[in-house]
Amino acid sequence: MFSIPYNVGKPVNSSENDFTFVLNENTKIGYFSSNRTGGKGNDDIYSFKQTGELITECNQYVSGVVTDANTREILTDTEVILLGDNNQELQRTVTNVKGEYTFDLECATPYIVRAAKIEYNPTEVTLATHNVLEYTYQLPLQLSKGGLAGKEVKPGDDLAELLDLEIIYFDLDKSFIRSDAEIELQKIIATLKQYPSLTIDVRSHTYSRTGDDYNMYLSEQRAKNTIKYIIEKGEIDKSRITGRGYGETNLVNECSNNTSCSDQEHQLNRRSEFIMIK
Repeated sequence: MFSIPYNVGKPVNSSENDFTFVLNENTKIGYFSSNRTGGKGNDDIYSFKQTGELITECNQYVSGVVTDANTREILTDTEVILLGDNNQELQRTVTNVKGEYTFDLECATPYIVRAAKIEYNPTEVTLATHNVLEYTYQLPLQLSKGGLAGKEVKPGDDLAELLDLEIIYFDLDKSFIRSDAEIELQKIIATLKQYPSLTIDVRSHTYSRTGDDYNMYLSEQRAKNTIKYIIEKGEIDKSRITGRGYGETNLVNECSNNTSCSDQEHQLNRRSEFIMIK
């Protein structure tokens, strides 16, 4: 019967052919063979002394430094969040005086690492871990100046425009939040957390295709799901968010019922607005 094999890591395991690992449990002295470069022949015998416990469980980490994308200045007290692939928050920390952060990870698991700081646009990077038992991923993060800092803002302004958000699309005839929309909604969440007194009104619009009543119903469902996502995923107090659907009642162009418009022109009316109340 064979025992469970483990990768013992450097310097024993290498990219070459390493084999016949033996270890004296009492003396902690062992031997292995390898055809790695630097030896005396084709396969050579190497000796070693064990200085630590054999790692048999997954211990993976991610660490990095957060900096200004333009000046390369180290950004301290930056909030860094570890999320699962479905955007649920797993861990949260802030960078230290050296701009550093670190998280513990699980093997063979997808993650999202997000950084946010006042006066900067939030950023995020996807990360998929492998099965190496002891491994640290180096993941530096860069933030660009942006957000609401330095901008003249007033009630009635649309956060989507102020934050340069990508258009939040829904699948045709659907109201669930798509993965690409989640990225943009997380930027709204980050802004609401940076400005605790900020309140918004979520307004969902459709184009004029299909019936008026159906478009109103669909936009209402999209607005409700958008608000629900911000409240539940972002842990934002529901008193700070209102909203409803407007169907095709507030078109941004002349593409109303029975009007000949291109797909691109109709698409302009499929939009979400995040209007600042105060």
